[in-house]
Amino acid sequence: MLPCDIQRILEGNVKETGITIIELVVVVSIIGILVAGMGFSYQDWVERYEVERATKELYFDMMHARMRAMERGREHYVVFGENSYSIIEDTNESGKNDTGDERLSGFPKSTDYDLQRNVSGKVTFNGRGLISGLQRIWVASATDPEYDCMNVSRARVVMGRFTDGECLPK
Repeated sequence: MLPCDIQRILEGNVKETGITIIELVVVVSIIGILVAGMGFSYQDWVERYEVERATKELYFDMMHARMRAMERGREHYVVFGENSYSIIEDTNESGKNDTGDERLSGFPKSTDYDLQRNVSGKVTFNGRGLISGLQRIWVASATDPEYDCMNVSRARVVMGRFTDGECLPK
């Protein structure tokens, strides 16, 4: 304390300061409202993150199948279920997905979301890495994430955002 403060204390000229119960209730109420609002925002953020994570994981797995097809010179298939997908190597080189083919380890992979497609339940990568058929694949959810779909063309797989029935590239 400064010397002038000590003098005021000795003379009794200092008012007591503190907070009232009303001020405390107001501050706690404001904090409660902010925390509740942040909780809803956090839940939406987590949902969007999970959809983006599922989309990026599917994209990575499709690129892995493509690179593996080029490396081994054999067709590889990404076969879709409703909430899962598998990568299968055409080990018997029959040119189609049949019982003689080998499923890569770690598959099928399940997702918490429905995997929607506009064409078939399978994407085929030939031995040169080219893709048969044009497709659109999207992760169905009620959120609005940055990435939730893929446009699959002959030579490319591009992630995007599903809007009005279209997968718009990001």
